Amino acid sequence: VGASSSHRAELSDCLRFRRSSRRRAKEADEERVNLTSPQILAVRHAESVANVRRNEDPLRYAQSCWLDDSHTDAVAPVPRHEQLRDALLSPLGVASTIERGDAHLPGEPWGPGPVLLVVSPLTRTVLTAALLFRRLEEVEGVEYTVVLEPAAREVINAPHDIIEDVGRPHTAVFEDARRVLAECDAPASAVALLERIERASADVDPDWWVTRGEVPPARRVLEIEAEARRQALREAVKGHVVAETERRRGRAPSKVYIVCHWGVLWTLLKGKRGHFKNLECVDVTTDGEGEGFLDVDLPSALGGSGSWRGGLRWGQDHK
Repeated sequence: VGASSSHRAELSDCLRFRRSSRRRAKEADEERVNLTSPQILAVRHAESVANVRRNEDPLRYAQSCWLDDSHTDAVAPVPRHEQLRDALLSPLGVASTIERGDAHLPGEPWGPGPVLLVVSPLTRTVLTAALLFRRLEEVEGVEYTVVLEPAAREVINAPHDIIEDVGRPHTAVFEDARRVLAECDAPASAVALLERIERASADVDPDWWVTRGEVPPARRVLEIEAEARRQALREAVKGHVVAETERRRGRAPSKVYIVCHWGVLWTLLKGKRGHFKNLECVDVTTDGEGEGFLDVDLPSALGGSGSWRGGLRWGQDHK
């Protein structure tokens, strides 16, 4: 009888172990689905001073869009709020972004995983991100990471581009951004998000817009180098997603927002659309032809079945 009782106990333990193993396998499968399928959303910045100039006076814009108007030692310096160099948001751009930020963002609810915010380092995208995504600071329990990514900048021509697409030192960008938020009496959550974006800038080259080495011939890269730029941004975002998943011990982002520019959206959609409104959000998870934006098996990229390897840091700031 004792042996029979012992056998039943062992069988019961075995069944419990098998049920536990199946449950863990199911949970791992569910986590693996999350690992391989973050939604990728690209957002164009709000209306900028350069947008206003181009729309209101195309001839004046064409005459000045190549000239650096940021020199403070000029005979008649251009006020910062009128400069085209790394242009600020217009007053309407600021107001519309604050209004849009009050509403639910595209992609909400954000899902079980954290949110990854990828921001172009130009001033108009930094301001757009801080004002539009401030709810990430306001909503209880939301985890998010913000990164500055030069591959998300707009490039129309190279090596010399129109002046609105030429960057500036981080110190100048964030000094201007803080002043704009103060002038518009932005919510405290936007100020807090801007501080996090500024911290993330510490690991980005201060001269990220500068072409180094031998200067290539002048060319219009928007069309002729579109595929190379699209792949560069995909690889950059992929790296951030993998690094974020590692940092959170296998929890991949549910949503990735890329705060960028008209030219970036045009490039990501392979020129299939020519017009994008300011603050327009486009789902670029797939390109409409069956190709995924990331095209990466995150478990494999992590070195196994979604296991955490730890270690990488990509100039991020986390909540």
